[in-house]
Parts: sequence; structure tokens; C-alpha cells
Amino acid sequence: MVSFVLAATLRVSSHLTKRQTGPYGACTPANASYTSQIYGHTPEQHERTSTQTECEYRCRQSFILKHCACLDPEVPSTREDRARAVFCGALEEGGANISRTVARTNCRTEKLKQLQDACSESCLPLCTEYSFGYQKLDVAWPHESRHLSLYRYGDV
Repeated sequence: MVSFVLAATLRVSSHLTKRQTGPYGACTPANASYTSQIYGHTPEQHERTSTQTECEYRCRQSFILKHCACLDPEVPSTREDRARAVFCGALEEGGANISRTVARTNCRTEKLKQLQDACSESCLPLCTEYSFGYQKLDVAWPHESRHLSLYRYGDV
């Protein structure tokens, strides 16, 4: 009987990035909260510090909500936001007032053009940031080129 074994290697890596604060660079200290930069909340009001991407999402959603009175459907939104506003482009209950839906959609399109740099400036990367990666390598053993020889010379 010939049996085959799967050999696997898992390689985990970590990377620490430390960025300089002013005047050499711009970053957010580890004890600061991105949410305080966007919503004016204190870090104690939140369970954890947001990532830069989450900050940019919140910034974009907050900007569109403030200027267009609707939510951007392409980024995450909170329950509170969904309870008080509709998504840009969504028809209102019963399909009434299509012109308002079109106006909100057009507003979102125009405001997104203005927004690109504003959120990047508000949501700086963390001064100290850890990132992790992994690589999985696996191969069937014995190699395919040896399969026939196993059958010729009997069971292993």
C-alpha cells in the first residue's frame, strides 16, 4: 500500500513601523483615537482605537451625511446613521420624490470629488504600527516523479 503525506510549512512574520512626528513627519500617537478627530468623541467613549482605513470611512460617511443628507452606500455605516438617513440613490418609502433621490445622488458624486484629500489629511497613520503576514507552503510527498517507482518496487 502506498501512502502519501502532505508536508506543510507555515511562515508567520511581523513588522513594526515607527513613524516620526513633527517636524519630520505626520502621524497619530498610539494613545489617540481616530474617532475623536472625526466625531469629536473622547477615546474613553470607544472600545478601541480605529485603524486609518476605518477613520477614512467614517470621515467620508460623515462628510456625505453632513452635505447631502444621505449615506454613502460604498462605505460602512453605523446603525445610528442608518436610522436617521437613507442611502444616497435609494428611493424613499413608496418611491415618492424621485427628484430628491437624484439630487442626493448628484450631491454625493460632487462631494466625493472634493473629499479625496480631506480625509487623508484628517486620518494620519499611527506613529507605531504592527503588521502581520503569513505564507503557507505545502507539497504532497513523495513528489509525483517518484510515484511510479513506488509502485514498481512494492509497498512502502
